[in-house]
Amino acid sequence: MADPIVHLGVHRPQFSAPVHARAEIVATLKATLGKPNTTLVGAAIGTGMAAQAASRGGADFILALNAGRLRSMGAPSIFSLLALRNSNDFVLGFAQPEILPFAKVPVFFGASAFDPRCSIEAELERIADAGFGAIVNFPTSIFLDGRFRADIERAGLGFQRELEMLRAAQRRNMATLAYVRTVAEAQQAATAGVDIINLNLGWNVGGTVGSRTALSLRQAAEYAKIIFRQIRAISQDTLCVLEGGPIVSPDQMYEVSALSKADGYIGGSTIDRVPLEASMEQITSAFKSVGTLQKRIDELERQLEHVQREYSIVGRSPSIQQIKQRIEKLAASALPVLITGEAGTGKSFWHGPFMKLPDAPAASSSAPKDASGELLFGFAPSEGGRKVLGLLQYHSKATLLIENVECLCVDAQERLIEVIETGAYRRLGDNERGRFEGRLILTSTRPLSELGSSGQLISALESRLAPGHVFLPNLCDRLERPSTPMRTLPTGAAKGSPQPETVSGPLGLPSSDDLWLARKCPRAQSRARNSRDPLRRRLD
Repeated sequence: MADPIVHLGVHRPQFSAPVHARAEIVATLKATLGKPNTTLVGAAIGTGMAAQAASRGGADFILALNAGRLRSMGAPSIFSLLALRNSNDFVLGFAQPEILPFAKVPVFFGASAFDPRCSIEAELERIADAGFGAIVNFPTSIFLDGRFRADIERAGLGFQRELEMLRAAQRRNMATLAYVRTVAEAQQAATAGVDIINLNLGWNVGGTVGSRTALSLRQAAEYAKIIFRQIRAISQDTLCVLEGGPIVSPDQMYEVSALSKADGYIGGSTIDRVPLEASMEQITSAFKSVGTLQKRIDELERQLEHVQREYSIVGRSPSIQQIKQRIEKLAASALPVLITGEAGTGKSFWHGPFMKLPDAPAASSSAPKDASGELLFGFAPSEGGRKVLGLLQYHSKATLLIENVECLCVDAQERLIEVIETGAYRRLGDNERGRFEGRLILTSTRPLSELGSSGQLISALESRLAPGHVFLPNLCDRLERPSTPMRTLPTGAAKGSPQPETVSGPLGLPSSDDLWLARKCPRAQSRARNSRDPLRRRLD
């Protein structure tokens, strides 16, 4: 047997507690029951921790039973009927040091009357001397049936001996609680003057080791109603409580108690084993799932890194993720894309998903420097000079980024509508036509609605760009909130190595409102070379 628990630092009288007189215990319980909307609740448990928790939860009395201790050891309650050890010694071993010193409510000692070698008076004296002021017949013969029950009763070790024990306890001024299952047992207990009669509806069905029963809640309530009517016909002062069977939850307890007019409920497995199993399974699973969750997080991190490499921009906030999803959908279509956002939001970094081939070139036109659209559409001088090749012709199959589209003049915007609708462009000066088979990406620092209302975009162009509009939120509205927006820079650069530089020019993607790019990044070097290429090709 395990050693008694020692509570260091807290002075407790050794194995002693104030003994509640029978009249005081019964009066206290009846006073509690007399309060509005109140039901008596007893906790049939087997550990000090469970007793203290039940008391904090509002239990009106505690039953210290061998079944409660066995449940805490992993066995079902029905094992309490087996001859595993001396039951009274077993209960004294845990109830006296663990439960009694800390109990603030009456504690009913689960006493066995099975042992013919033990004198009932001697056992009661031992229990009372230990500090207990109340007693309950448990383990009890009411759970036995058939020939075995009959033989036990014939030997004088059955329910009648238990009633004798309860009567003797009353003579010692101890409160009594009787377990019963049948009308006959209930009537005999009421005749004996037992203070509380507990109708046990069978072993509980809940949890992993619960028993099985064919008794429904309605049937249990009707049966309890009959039993309690018989008890009250004999003794109006007897408290009637119920326990076990199909009752697992508080709602079920309320349903059966209300229909049967019970004074209260005793919870054994439903108070300690069933909730403990559920809570321990859940919390253990939660701790265990941390590793699985971390594995999933790592997987998502890898996916995110892949997406960030694809888009060349760092961002994990929900707004950035929504933008990426929007870009992916637009990339699968042929719609022109308008990306709007304030300076520094990285509008021109989102061209990657729209490039037709991984190595396809990307060209750029800055509208403020080319309001007429000469660099975009090309130009043929009226005096017969050399014709200028436009970007639509020079990069006819590339992804073309047009920055600050609202700065294009009305004529240039009308020509751009023609490119969007027909794929054909007209050169300025002679209106010579050509085909553009690439992708148009346009940017602006103002929202699309403002561009239309202010007249900076003609209504036809506004309506054509609306389906492919993407708005980039300000940096202060993103979760990351970087102090300086920047692309992912290469690590391990030596001290004194060249610093990042901006890549400018009509053919270089970043402009003054875009992000920094590392000089050592291969893509940056490629774009830097492109920015130094001739921007115009003159034709004879």
